[in-house]
Parts: sequence; C-alpha cells; structure tokens
Amino acid sequence: MSDLTGVKQGTVTPYEAEIEAIDPKIFLLESSTTRNDRQSLLRLQRLVRRENDDYCYLEIGSHLGGSLLPHLADSRCGLVISIDPRPAVQPDERGPMFAYQGNSTQRMVDGLLRHLSEDNLAKLQTFDLDASAVPRAAVARAAQLALIDGEHTNVATVSDFLSIVPFLANDAIVVFHDSNLIFDAIMHIERFLHYSQIPFQTIFLPDVVAAIALRGMAEVLPSEMTDVALRRDQFIVSARRALQNVIAMDVLDRNGMGFMIPMKRMVRAAIRKRLLLGRR
Repeated sequence: MSDLTGVKQGTVTPYEAEIEAIDPKIFLLESSTTRNDRQSLLRLQRLVRRENDDYCYLEIGSHLGGSLLPHLADSRCGLVISIDPRPAVQPDERGPMFAYQGNSTQRMVDGLLRHLSEDNLAKLQTFDLDASAVPRAAVARAAQLALIDGEHTNVATVSDFLSIVPFLANDAIVVFHDSNLIFDAIMHIERFLHYSQIPFQTIFLPDVVAAIALRGMAEVLPSEMTDVALRRDQFIVSARRALQNVIAMDVLDRNGMGFMIPMKRMVRAAIRKRLLLGRR
C-alpha cells in the first residue's frame, strides 16, 4: 500500500477506503487490540466521519500510536490529540503492575512517520501529561470522538473521563478499550451522566470495546451498531467472573504458591463453581 503523501484533497485514499470497509489492515503499528477490537474502533470512526466533515479525535493512552494512525490518515479528521503521561509502569485492575519500556512520544512519532507523511502528523497535538493536568486553553477544538485506553483501573478511568468532559463536543462518542477490566468505571460514569441529566446511550462491542454516545449521537449510535453490539448483561457478568478469576490466580502467585500448578487448576475450578452458584 502506498503512503498518503501527495494525495489531493477530496480524493478517497487507500487508508480511507479501508476505514469505510472496516478493514483492520489499516492498523499498521503494534497495538494491544484484537482484530475484532480494531473493527469495532473502525465502525465508530466511520460513524463519526460520516456525521462530521471535519472531526477532532482525542485519545488517552497512545503508547506506540497504533490507534492514532487511522485518524491521522483520515482527511475528515482535522485534529488528533494524544494525551499520555508516558509511565514506565502502571497499575491495573488485574493486580500486577504492567511495564512500558521505552515509552516516549518521540518513539511513537518515529513509528508513525514510517507509514504517514509529515503533513499527516502536522495535525497531531501531544501532551505528556495526565488528562487532569491538560490546560483547557491548550486544546483548540472540541472532540467528536474520544478513546480512553490509559491506566486500566476504575479510579483512573473515571478520572480520565471527567478530565476530558470539557474537551468534548456537545454530540460526541467516548470509547473505552479493555472494557472487560473497567466495566465498573463505565457504570459509575453512567451514574454521573444520569445525575448531570446528559442524554446518553452505552453499547459494548467485540471484543472488549465500549462506547458511550452523548446527546445527539445517543440517537444515532444504537441503530448503527445493532447488528454487532454485545448483550450488556452477559458481557458484564462474564467480564466480572473472568476478572475475579485472574485476581485470585494472582493472589496465589504473589503469596509464593506459584509452584502449586496442579492445585491452581483445582482452585480455579472451585472459584468458577462458587461464582456460578452465586448467580443462582
């Protein structure tokens, strides 16, 4: 595939054709997303670009830039905002700390330039900060689409959402990756929106993508995603059970019981049985 260098305004580029076709090949950089995740992200991008001739995309937790690339390559996206404090390690709802070696904005930009032109990256604005520390005056445009994929804890997710509310357009979609880990945060955010009397709709998409559409987009999102949306109740029950299982296994490892491999299987089975009994 050729790069986007020199493409005339108004033409459909190869990358934009992939967006419209929901083709995950556009994800040319390493990304902690599955094929289904990527297709879900592209469906949301396609919806927003069809609703807006010139949209702004905001992202928390960019790492190598894999999920930035489709928006930088999209001529209908006028501004891409990346917010990432670039931690060496960060906590997670599963228990262990996760390391991000060589985590820098320059590394991300260098990787993006292997596939995009400097003109594409001219619309990229980066903040090596926590979302709560980004000055409002520093963000020139309101975002129609945002992705929260930073620290995967409930506290951080709620904080990230509240921090970007001032940066969102009136009709916007906020997307969450790894929603199987931060589903409680999503429900807390829904309570905040109810309290604030902001109309919204939430959907869960394969594999672990969630989206909250605000105001006008709340009327559009459900009808556009009916065929692919997951059942909310089943997703949350399954995600909670799996997370509890992972945490229990981590507790065994942390307490020096990692050598008890056969016992782990028995404990896992007992945990699953207890969870199933608890549902009755």
